[in-house]
Amino acid sequence: MYEHMQDEKLDSLQGDLVTCIEGEEGNGGDDQDLDDRVIRQLWDENQELRDQVHTMRTNMGDQGDEAMAAILRDRINDLLTANADLEREVARLRYADAARGAAESAETLNKLRKTRDTLNDIVTENDQLKI
Repeated sequence: MYEHMQDEKLDSLQGDLVTCIEGEEGNGGDDQDLDDRVIRQLWDENQELRDQVHTMRTNMGDQGDEAMAAILRDRINDLLTANADLEREVARLRYADAARGAAESAETLNKLRKTRDTLNDIVTENDQLKI
């Protein structure tokens, strides 16, 4: 039962994260409502996990400590893996935005150079017409 609920929550969070990556956030935008929903879901899940840990500790006593340690170890490993995935995605999004900005800057610089050359040609032609 617990694993089924956990899978449903994980699917929901993954759906929101995919929306973040594929949506306007993936293109450098910001959707505060989506951020708030993801944060709220994570907070709710954290609270539920704390409640379940407390309930298990009170119900099982000493024999549950070993089982609890194994469950917590597995959960920590899952969270560390998910955290590493998120860190990689954040880094990718940051560098993608920086690369896009650099490409736009180079394009703008090229346009400015062409405009400068055109203006210089016009000034030269104008000076030749005065002579």
